[in-house]
Amino acid sequence: MSRIFLISFLVVLASCGGNLSDKERKALHTEMDERAIKKVSEEEIFEKALEEGRSLIQAVTQDSVSEEQAASMCKCTLQWITEDNVTSLSGTTKELWDAYKFAVSNGNSLNDNVQKLDDDLLYSAPSMEGESLHGVWFITFKKKNIILSL
Repeated sequence: MSRIFLISFLVVLASCGGNLSDKERKALHTEMDERAIKKVSEEEIFEKALEEGRSLIQAVTQDSVSEEQAASMCKCTLQWITEDNVTSLSGTTKELWDAYKFAVSNGNSLNDNVQKLDDDLLYSAPSMEGESLHGVWFITFKKKNIILSL
């Protein structure tokens, strides 16, 4: 059995010429580096999601990219929620909307944040208009994509 394995291994090894071009070798090393095991903390993941969310909101609100372009660039879902379309919310997004509304009614300041949703991360950023809540941006990131971007 071990002889068969050894002979098969030698045949496969001999048939592989091992001739990679410099471009192929570089691509192979790049792929190996991307697949290397990285140890990242939850804090790093949440910080990266917060950073990505802020940069996306800034790009969309400054009209440098559309919502669809931003969502496809970062492989995420992007929603702008106002009083007009709040009925489309459910679960955690509805709870966050309610929490932002409650905070505004009590005169508290509002901050963006990141919540964990199963295998996803939900970034939310409130937008104020005067003393009232104008709307909230909700961005859902795949946790895997955030980890790979670290």
